[in-house]
Amino acid sequence: MLSSYLINFSEIQSLSDRLRNANEDNTGAWGKIYAGKFDSFGSDSLNGFDLNYSAIQLGVDKQFALTEHANIVHGFSAQYTDGSIDYSRGGDGNIKSYSFAYYLSFFNADNFYNDAIFKFSRMKSNFYVQDTAGMSVSGDAMMNVYSFSNELGKKIYFNQDKTGFNINPFGQVILSKFSSSNYSASNGLNVHLDSRQSVIGKIGSYFSYDVDSNSKLYAKAAYVKEFNKGTQFYLNASDESLTMNGHWMEYQVGTKFNITDNQEINLSGTFLAGDKFNQKQLSLSYRYSF
Repeated sequence: MLSSYLINFSEIQSLSDRLRNANEDNTGAWGKIYAGKFDSFGSDSLNGFDLNYSAIQLGVDKQFALTEHANIVHGFSAQYTDGSIDYSRGGDGNIKSYSFAYYLSFFNADNFYNDAIFKFSRMKSNFYVQDTAGMSVSGDAMMNVYSFSNELGKKIYFNQDKTGFNINPFGQVILSKFSSSNYSASNGLNVHLDSRQSVIGKIGSYFSYDVDSNSKLYAKAAYVKEFNKGTQFYLNASDESLTMNGHWMEYQVGTKFNITDNQEINLSGTFLAGDKFNQKQLSLSYRYSF
């Protein structure tokens, strides 16, 4: 349950980063690899839960003119994510996610933009732990996750030729629906997870500086809030609840540069800290423009 939430969080985060550069690109294909870690949960039931993950994304997109003063970029992506879980009380687990997304970015001559992402993920997780009697217990579960993200923002340039330093204030809403799931542990414990929702809001700004015509440095700072109050799950007949409600600060630094006229490299590091969990992530992407 926790791992599916976090893997979905990282997948949407990565696609949002891709779309941030969409209005600077033409038609092309791209690939991205990234790896990171979620840790330092804050409550007794979550304390010590660590999730290391790595992912690969592949996508293709196309830009076309909507009007004389507005353009659209749209595309498709596929992703595989693999996560390894460590439990503070002993034991481990893993999670695998197979995701597909359609994304759309609208932007106009006044530098306003609207980025939308529609994503479907199929996730499978399993665990191997010890119960209070010291016996090994295992189990697995599968679920579907449906997500929608919408980001609005405006790039503000300080030079008329749109070079040098610029800032990009933005706001984002991420809605996710996790399907219900059932699994039976090897010790006879029956677990049922109710379907649940996630409502995340972000507000912040990107900062970018053009070093020259072929390279730039950028940074991001954002406030992140999870609004959902909680979800129910059942251990045999016992009714339990868990909430991911909380808030975080997200920071990112990176660089983007061309290695040829139609080939681009993007490197970034992300750090997120606050309630319930922290995150560290490094990513590398490559794009080829047709």
